[in-house]
Amino acid sequence: MRIIKIGRAKDNDFVVDHPAISSHHGDIFINDDGSMVYEDHSTNGTMINTDYIHKKRVRINGNERITLPGDLSCLISDLTGVCAQEQDHNVGPKYGYTPIGAAAPIMDLPEEPLPEEITFVGALKKFFTHYAVFKGRSRRTEFWYVYIWQTIFSIILVALMLLTSLPSLVLIESDPTAYTASVMVWIIISGIRGLATLVPSLALTVRRLHDTGRSGVFLLFYLIPYVGGLIILIFMMLDSKPFTNQYGPCPKKIN
Repeated sequence: MRIIKIGRAKDNDFVVDHPAISSHHGDIFINDDGSMVYEDHSTNGTMINTDYIHKKRVRINGNERITLPGDLSCLISDLTGVCAQEQDHNVGPKYGYTPIGAAAPIMDLPEEPLPEEITFVGALKKFFTHYAVFKGRSRRTEFWYVYIWQTIFSIILVALMLLTSLPSLVLIESDPTAYTASVMVWIIISGIRGLATLVPSLALTVRRLHDTGRSGVFLLFYLIPYVGGLIILIFMMLDSKPFTNQYGPCPKKIN
């Protein structure tokens, strides 16, 4: 068996000089029969294709793409020298690898793309265009821009309701149905607005939870009387988890 070690420490076979990489991030085990296993030991985890691997073992064949924290990505075959060679249909693929004495390169750090800046208008646009998108991550700025807009919009609705209902309130003794009708109209408008923003609000909250490294299941805290909403609000205040996690790349530029 051959073991290829990946990490930030200099005693690894592949040294990756990046602050998000653990000293001994993970190992690739290559068995005598050519089968391979990747084992993660890291703090931030590893992506194998689209699967998030953290503190566990998975079988690999060398053709997968490995993505380390900091969005450092390459094929596993680039690390091990493994390449699948088609054999006859009865035998299937056969794998090989470079000699044990081969030199271990130091991986170059690609320049990470700068995440798109979030503006007030951009946050609102994404809020509606990602109407029911519960996958991915959203940073704090995006959430709070939408939160501020929802608050301002609610205040405007209440102010308009008071202004339009005031004349009928003055005449309530002579025509009590006028005031009731005016209030009912604004209740219906507020209800329509609430239904229109319910799903995108839940989706944005889930993406924000993902950005802090938490599952959307944490939405169930809303069911706790009195304190559930406060707990969710505290989660919304937390900063982005740096680097790629199981929900996607970090939407915020990390210095």
